[in-house]
Amino acid sequence: MNLGYIAYEDKLNKEYREVFDTVEAYGSARSIDAKVAGEWLVELLDSMLEAQETGEPVEKIVGTDIDRFCMDFYSRYTLEDRI
Repeated sequence: MNLGYIAYEDKLNKEYREVFDTVEAYGSARSIDAKVAGEWLVELLDSMLEAQETGEPVEKIVGTDIDRFCMDFYSRYTLEDRI
Protein backbone atom coordinates (compact mmCIF):
# COMPACT_ATOMS: atom_id res chain seq x y z
CA MET A 1 0.00 0.00 0.00
CA ASN A 2 1.41 3.36 -1.05
CA LEU A 3 0.27 5.92 1.45
CA GLY A 4 3.32 8.16 1.16
CA TYR A 5 1.08 11.12 0.48
CA ILE A 6 -0.36 11.11 4.02
CA ALA A 7 2.65 12.91 5.48
CA TYR A 8 2.18 15.75 2.98
CA GLU A 9 -1.58 16.22 3.29
CA ASP A 10 -1.03 18.50 6.27
CA LYS A 11 0.69 21.00 3.98
CA LEU A 12 -2.59 21.70 2.21
CA ASN A 13 -4.62 24.68 3.37
CA LYS A 14 -8.25 24.21 4.40
CA GLU A 15 -9.72 24.71 0.91
CA TYR A 16 -7.33 22.31 -0.78
CA ARG A 17 -7.47 19.79 2.07
CA GLU A 18 -11.26 19.55 1.92
CA VAL A 19 -11.17 18.85 -1.82
CA PHE A 20 -8.34 16.34 -1.46
CA ASP A 21 -10.23 14.53 1.31
CA THR A 22 -13.32 14.39 -0.90
CA VAL A 23 -11.37 12.84 -3.79
CA GLU A 24 -9.74 10.35 -1.41
CA ALA A 25 -13.10 9.39 0.12
CA TYR A 26 -14.67 8.97 -3.31
CA GLY A 27 -12.01 6.40 -4.23
CA SER A 28 -12.51 4.51 -0.99
CA ALA A 29 -16.28 4.46 -1.42
CA ARG A 30 -15.88 3.08 -4.95
CA SER A 31 -13.51 0.34 -3.73
CA ILE A 32 -10.60 1.63 -5.76
CA ASP A 33 -7.52 -0.42 -4.90
CA ALA A 34 -5.58 1.45 -2.20
CA LYS A 35 -2.22 1.02 -3.95
CA VAL A 36 -3.54 2.37 -7.24
CA ALA A 37 -5.47 5.19 -5.59
CA GLY A 38 -2.42 6.06 -3.49
CA GLU A 39 -0.26 6.49 -6.57
CA TRP A 40 -2.84 8.72 -8.23
CA LEU A 41 -3.40 10.72 -5.06
CA VAL A 42 0.33 11.44 -4.83
CA GLU A 43 0.12 12.98 -8.30
CA LEU A 44 -2.94 15.01 -7.33
CA LEU A 45 -1.33 16.15 -4.11
CA ASP A 46 1.77 17.34 -5.99
CA SER A 47 -0.41 19.37 -8.36
CA MET A 48 -2.39 20.82 -5.47
CA LEU A 49 0.70 21.80 -3.53
CA GLU A 50 2.16 23.55 -6.58
CA ALA A 51 -1.08 25.41 -7.28
CA GLN A 52 -1.51 26.36 -3.63
CA GLU A 53 2.06 27.65 -3.49
CA THR A 54 1.42 29.96 -6.43
CA GLY A 55 -1.86 31.19 -4.98
CA GLU A 56 -4.15 29.53 -7.50
CA PRO A 57 -7.65 28.52 -6.40
CA VAL A 58 -8.36 24.81 -6.06
CA GLU A 59 -10.96 25.15 -8.82
CA LYS A 60 -8.12 25.60 -11.30
CA ILE A 61 -7.29 21.92 -10.74
CA VAL A 62 -10.66 20.32 -10.04
CA GLY A 63 -13.10 22.73 -11.66
CA THR A 64 -16.37 23.71 -10.03
CA ASP A 65 -17.99 20.27 -9.97
CA ILE A 66 -16.12 18.06 -7.49
CA ASP A 67 -18.32 15.04 -8.22
CA ARG A 68 -17.52 15.25 -11.93
CA PHE A 69 -13.82 15.65 -11.12
CA CYS A 70 -13.89 12.55 -8.92
CA MET A 71 -15.63 10.50 -11.61
CA ASP A 72 -13.12 11.67 -14.22
CA PHE A 73 -10.15 11.23 -11.88
CA TYR A 74 -10.99 7.59 -11.19
CA SER A 75 -12.36 6.80 -14.66
CA ARG A 76 -9.00 5.41 -15.74
CA TYR A 77 -9.37 2.63 -13.17
CA THR A 78 -9.53 -0.51 -15.29
CA LEU A 79 -10.03 -4.22 -14.82
CA GLU A 80 -6.25 -4.71 -14.89
CA ASP A 81 -5.95 -2.36 -11.89
CA ARG A 82 -8.32 -4.59 -9.95
CA ILE A 83 -6.24 -7.71 -10.46
